[in-house]
Amino acid sequence: MKEFENLVSIQELQQQINASKLFSIFLSKEQRKQRKEIEEQLNSLLNQMRLFSERFSPLGWCMYDSMSVPLIEKANHGPMSRFSTS
Repeated sequence: MKEFENLVSIQELQQQINASKLFSIFLSKEQRKQRKEIEEQLNSLLNQMRLFSERFSPLGWCMYDSMSVPLIEKANHGPMSRFSTS
């Protein structure tokens, strides 16, 4: 997952999430809930990206920025995932 965490957009999101944690006492209950949901979504996305890369890169497949998250999730949990090298 580390290679994806080096992406500038991911780093910026993580920095914003971390900054919002520092100021969470000033956030409303709904804003704290939203921050937690965003953090969970980002972690899920990074995990899906890592799984796709581990399973399909050895087979010559690569992930593109235009791929939808549901497509990546479907590939990770679909029948082709059994062919992974991990």
